[in-house]
Amino acid sequence: MKNVKDAEQFLNAMFAGKPSDKYVVLWRLPSKRTTFHKSLLPAAKNVEEESNVYFGCGLANDKVKDGRGKLNNVGGITAVWLDVDYQGDAHKKENIPPDESSAMEIINGLELEPTIVVHSGHGLQAYWILSDPWIFQSDADRKKATAFTKNWNDAAKFRCSVRGWDLDAVFDLTRVMRLPGSVNAKIKDHEVPVRILKIGGPTYTVDQIRDAAGKILKDAPTDDPKTKKSSPPIDKVDKAGKHFSAGANPPTEKFMILCDNNKKFKDAWFRKRRDLQDQSPSAYDMSLAVIACQANWSDQEIIDLLIASRRTHGNDLKLDRVDYYLDYTIPKARAAVKDDIERASTIEDLETSSELAMNGGTEEEKEEHREDTLSGIRKILKLPIKKWIQRGREPRTAQFCMILDDGRELLIGKAESMLQQSKFQAAIYVGCQKVLPTLKTKDWKSVCQSLAAIVQIEEIEELDRDQQVREWIRMYCSSYSVEGESFDEELKEAFEHGQPFIEGDQLHVSARGLLKYTKVTLLENIVPADLYSQLSMIGFRRKTVSKVVSTGKPTSRSYYVGLTKSIFGKTKDPEVEETETLEDEEREFPI
Repeated sequence: MKNVKDAEQFLNAMFAGKPSDKYVVLWRLPSKRTTFHKSLLPAAKNVEEESNVYFGCGLANDKVKDGRGKLNNVGGITAVWLDVDYQGDAHKKENIPPDESSAMEIINGLELEPTIVVHSGHGLQAYWILSDPWIFQSDADRKKATAFTKNWNDAAKFRCSVRGWDLDAVFDLTRVMRLPGSVNAKIKDHEVPVRILKIGGPTYTVDQIRDAAGKILKDAPTDDPKTKKSSPPIDKVDKAGKHFSAGANPPTEKFMILCDNNKKFKDAWFRKRRDLQDQSPSAYDMSLAVIACQANWSDQEIIDLLIASRRTHGNDLKLDRVDYYLDYTIPKARAAVKDDIERASTIEDLETSSELAMNGGTEEEKEEHREDTLSGIRKILKLPIKKWIQRGREPRTAQFCMILDDGRELLIGKAESMLQQSKFQAAIYVGCQKVLPTLKTKDWKSVCQSLAAIVQIEEIEELDRDQQVREWIRMYCSSYSVEGESFDEELKEAFEHGQPFIEGDQLHVSARGLLKYTKVTLLENIVPADLYSQLSMIGFRRKTVSKVVSTGKPTSRSYYVGLTKSIFGKTKDPEVEETETLEDEEREFPI
């Protein structure tokens, strides 16, 4: 259970910049023996001697005969530190974090990422290491350093108070903390290891830590008469009887329920919602308010929640702007929740009516349900749809469009453009410059299913399969320049890149290139084996073609080869070509 390597790793990180003339102090229980070490490895080996081994957070100037040494013997510090206990067998207090994850939230919720986090056995101890040790030259330096470490402890204590918790004051420069690699024997017959949870985080300057603490404490209540005038107003009451207090806290039980059961709420509280494009305090206020409204919190409870959130993250509490809470944020959040409820109800009705439109009752009843379905779609999309049209009986190849009340026709495209909400929205914007609301995925599926229930099919002349493949080949070849019968430079380049070309009276097509074209450009979801089979059906045969390319090396490629006239209805016949006019000779094939 004891681990010298952990102790050595921790001491090397904690005291990396220790001057050679300063000592690391170790203290033990129950013996209360103190030792002083200039070398870190011998210090680390002390974890093997007794169960409860502690180290001094401050460096010592000299060895002392009695005790751990007093403040005047502290010669410098290499970090600031916190000790965050949580409830359990070793800590019975109720006003501390309830569990390890809550304690970690306090540590991670400060402005700076910790360099090291240690599990002490029944709590967490965190360290923010300085880029350069602060070595004291006088008692005045020790006084400044004490104020510095206290300021960081106070900032963390304030963040705890927002959650209704307390935090031990451990800012004194003679403080000892548990050494990783040792054992915590606080509970009799129940030893637990002191272990490193995290190591290797950033280091900080004194100014960075001081500024971070100041940012956290900016809105903290104070009884200091020198600063009391500049502190935010403690209480305000608007004419509606709502209280606005700088020290407001959300209802503890309701807050913990949402934190434990709603990840978005928890992430919003800690400002970690990466799904929000707007990362401003106001955007996080709205996120918290919407979720609190969904949980049936009162206006006063939401006000307290938002003030506590702003205070926790060092934002302006807006105590002089009660309209921000009462006339903007909370009404807008409640309206959003109301819209969500109404949309959910409409979607539920839509699913019912579309199912009946397709499968229920007489034709007359189905028509009535189709009208209800159309009405629901109009309401959800906020779009005046009159008809939903499918041109072509085969859904895979059909084109979809909608007719609006004013007679405008909006082309949506093939089925893929209907099923993908972003493509549908883009088509609508192109057609009528309207931005549709973005729905949840399951709600969009319900809308698509409902469109299927009201679709009107318009018959068009459809190509048979052979004609379809020939048309694909024509369209594919039309994107390339194909001419001449000899292997000239242009033809050589086409061959090198696997593009189609004509040689003699034969058209060469790369099956792989054609397949990619049909999928990417034409949005046809065709199985490769089906395409290859269809090419064979129209007279194209797979052939390995070899050519000498620009590098001077022979290269082989696989092509499907067939008569040019089977695709384009013409070919280059040498006998005919001799009688063609100059105009005919210069005319390009329509490929």
